[in-house]
Amino acid sequence: MGRYGRLARMRQMDPQRDFEQIYRWITQYEFPRDYLHGTSVAFLRDYGVPRISRLLDRTQEFERAGQKRYDDTVLIAYEMVRDGMDSEHGRAAARHLNRIHGRYRIPNEDFLYVLATTVVGPKRWIDRFGWRPLCAQETETLALVGRRMGEMMGISHVPATYAEFERMHDAYEREMFAYDPANRRVAAATLRVMAAWYPAPLRRIAVRASLAVLDEPLLRALGFRPQPAWVRGLVHRAFRLRAACVRLLPARPERFPRGPKPRTYPFGWTLDDLGPHWAQSRPLKPLRDERPADGTPTGPEVLDAEPPGAERLDEHPSGTDPSRRKSPGQNPPEARPLATHPPSAEPPIQEPRDAEPPGDGPQDGQPPSAEPPVTRPSAAEPPTDRPPGAQPSSAEPSAQEPPDAEPPDAQPPVADPPDADPPCVEHPGGQPPGVELSARKPSGRRRRQGGSRSSAAPAVRAPREENP
Repeated sequence: MGRYGRLARMRQMDPQRDFEQIYRWITQYEFPRDYLHGTSVAFLRDYGVPRISRLLDRTQEFERAGQKRYDDTVLIAYEMVRDGMDSEHGRAAARHLNRIHGRYRIPNEDFLYVLATTVVGPKRWIDRFGWRPLCAQETETLALVGRRMGEMMGISHVPATYAEFERMHDAYEREMFAYDPANRRVAAATLRVMAAWYPAPLRRIAVRASLAVLDEPLLRALGFRPQPAWVRGLVHRAFRLRAACVRLLPARPERFPRGPKPRTYPFGWTLDDLGPHWAQSRPLKPLRDERPADGTPTGPEVLDAEPPGAERLDEHPSGTDPSRRKSPGQNPPEARPLATHPPSAEPPIQEPRDAEPPGDGPQDGQPPSAEPPVTRPSAAEPPTDRPPGAQPSSAEPSAQEPPDAEPPDAQPPVADPPDADPPCVEHPGGQPPGVELSARKPSGRRRRQGGSRSSAAPAVRAPREENP
């Protein structure tokens, strides 16, 4: 077969019917290395979009295992077309790819752009630096393969022709290209992977040559300065010289296709080896044209869909669950009072508000209390039928009333002489046990008992003795 023998055969073929065979000739016989270079440039173009590079930077795949990430991307595309895209192996590779993408919420337009770079990038590289430009059948084949891949990945609105891919590709870059620190980090990690393919003395030259073939809008988005004009001219002439040499070589025989040679898998690979380590823990979903009989949609956009009726918090403008929004005249659920005791327990006793002496407040540094103290009868105190806050009857013993006693409608405090005994001393005068007598310095004003609720009676403070 002559150097242009396959080109003559491809021009007589129908791409709509034979696109898989034409694609195999492009990637394995006619332009195996040029197609790989075009795919590498497509990777770098993806990083010019901050929304894409931030996701890649967050996963840290290129930082931790950049060579594996690069090899997996190339190998999955190869596995999808190895035996035919509609073969069982090709469908299995597509389901595996969807399983990996299904973990992330990727917009459909980003899927479309990344797919377009795999169609437009190799075409432009081959036309620029290949040993011959692509013919019309080859160009249409790239578009048909990209369209079929998009359909198997569940992407909607996939272009049908190469011209549509190219228009969408350029319009997206004009709108979305912008600098972001994540762009530079991911691009630098990818350039380190590419530089590692060469001996150590040539790695710096390889990086500068890679930047010399990139256009200025992409370089600005990645945060790299354009290379000097003499470097760009030298690199372009070197690639054209290589193309002239390849043109003089004989055509590759059919029995020696050039397949991928990944550095990550020197002894071979399987589909389960491709992708991140967590991919095997995710379930496989059918492709879009393999949807079940009930018509349930499938594809990467529904791989992680919530159960029916579930709502995501970021779908609401307020950023909260609609069930927690406060409606007019209604408290939110978290504002409702909670029970502080079991239903079967006795509710706490509270003193009526009107039983508090008017105009009396906390004094002498006593902490304010939200409600008046509650006196519970001790075990030794005899039960009484007097309701809380009621006045003692004449039959009940009462303490001596101080000179500045409160009106009869307020309950007076119990007084004690200045030489009172220490606290917690029983008195024979009818004072119930458990009443605490204060030994503080007498004061001319009556003090209100403060403090927290307790089972013991409140402490009673002695009034100040009036001077004659």
